[in-house]
Amino acid sequence: MPTCSCTANELLGSTLREGLLAVPQSARPECTVHAINSPCPNTVRKVRDHVSSSTQALKRRLEKLYIQIFFQNLHYVHPMLDPVQFEERCEREIWARQTTIERCKSYRHFSALYNIVVAVGALIAGRNILKDLGQDMQTYVAGLAAPERQISSQTISRLYFRQSKNQLGDTYAVCSLESAQTLLLMSLYCQNSHMPHTCYMYCGQAVRTALAIGLPNESMSRSAEDRKAARRTWWCIYSHEIDMSCSSGRRDSLRKPHSYQTPLPLIKNRMDDDLDTSELDNLLSDWKANLPEWLDLDKLSFREEEWAGKLKVVLQLRYLNARILVHRIFLIPSTNYALEMSGHVGHCLNAARETIQVLHDAYTHRHYFRTWWYNSTYTLYAGMIVLYAIMLRATALRSEDLLKDVIKAQNILQSMQEASVAVRSAELLREGVKIAQSMSQRNSDISVPLPHGHTDQADYEPQSRGNFNVLGPNFDYHFPKTTFDANGHVTDPETLFASFIDPCLLQDFTTGLNDPADIGTSAFLFDDLENDRSSVYQTLQPGG
Repeated sequence: MPTCSCTANELLGSTLREGLLAVPQSARPECTVHAINSPCPNTVRKVRDHVSSSTQALKRRLEKLYIQIFFQNLHYVHPMLDPVQFEERCEREIWARQTTIERCKSYRHFSALYNIVVAVGALIAGRNILKDLGQDMQTYVAGLAAPERQISSQTISRLYFRQSKNQLGDTYAVCSLESAQTLLLMSLYCQNSHMPHTCYMYCGQAVRTALAIGLPNESMSRSAEDRKAARRTWWCIYSHEIDMSCSSGRRDSLRKPHSYQTPLPLIKNRMDDDLDTSELDNLLSDWKANLPEWLDLDKLSFREEEWAGKLKVVLQLRYLNARILVHRIFLIPSTNYALEMSGHVGHCLNAARETIQVLHDAYTHRHYFRTWWYNSTYTLYAGMIVLYAIMLRATALRSEDLLKDVIKAQNILQSMQEASVAVRSAELLREGVKIAQSMSQRNSDISVPLPHGHTDQADYEPQSRGNFNVLGPNFDYHFPKTTFDANGHVTDPETLFASFIDPCLLQDFTTGLNDPADIGTSAFLFDDLENDRSSVYQTLQPGG
């Protein structure tokens, strides 16, 4: 073989050498070895093309894996995309392309949609998903990691999120079905990344984009398939906007459902009327009773489809959360109608405890559920409701039994080590459990069923007050001692309830500290984007 005067390093460069790492040794052609030892232009060109093709194939395999994870999980909750049509379009416009030339706006918008689907799939991928890949794929993924850190699916997801933003461009100028779908999935990504403010903003942009292109009125639809896609997209956007607005306490940007041609579920239409809590609860019960048989929340079937089981879990959590919202009126500190409130206490507490049990069972037996990060919101809220009922002595149930539920919620949150918000939430519940246990030691029999009916409780010996001094350094921060009297009774329910909310948990929502231009400020304990090598970002280009 002829030799060249230049050295291998000068000719191949660092890019080619790094690319070789992504190709398993057994798959490297014989000319690769000769090219490194005695390269010539023609040989080097062939090697570079081979490396590029091999790396591209591995990259596509990884993307397809994350896309599959998305469609087998959160897609069932937000069924906006048609999996078959999406895959067919990927074959035509993404996977079959060999260049990075952006042909038109429609391609860029679909490329943005493609990247955000990959990002969401990677975000919720199992912890060991990369370890289960073949050796060649592990070699490729290892080449993406910074030398001192091990890359994870969640780190990869953030790279694809940024790539999606770059492909989408100016979100105030986009105007297509794909752009509306992309914005919704960006909001979903932020929701599962524990960035509620950014989630709220992206969802609002999805709503405005959908209105601008006429999705709710199907004015942009030309064919039956287009109309189906428009209806699916609009309903998913509407549902997500209402869900996020309710959970955050912010106003939504939508009109009443009857203002749009696309029909919405009956219970949504009725909820807009001036109904009292009993009527709302009856509507929820009717909705649950009239679900199709394959979605019966009380029916256990060993033959149901996997996607139906996943959908049932989410529906059950949302149903229970709605019941908590309806009956949480007993939490209002100024409420003096104790007899009327006792019913709400029971319903709200039962819904909270059942929420914790559903979550605990799912985390125990459904491994995929452990990376649906937004469940931390349901977990923390349900645990706080139970703690509040214990501390106010609002129920005759044994505190020991209730605390077992709170500890289950704490364990669920503690298991989400990748999410700093969940870890802090677990610490918050842990402090609350310590307080409740101390109060239980003073009162072995909690029998007063009313929130403000503990004035006739017996006094306790002064030496029992010292238990509050051993509750840890964060006790006074989370739960001010002035909230309790000398006997451990709650004297200021409003302060107690306010102290349940750790300001650090919600600072991103209230102040908007997350810069939309850089997803690196998420609440996850993943590598910062500033530490990601530029070569990693280039490798993830959709056509590169």
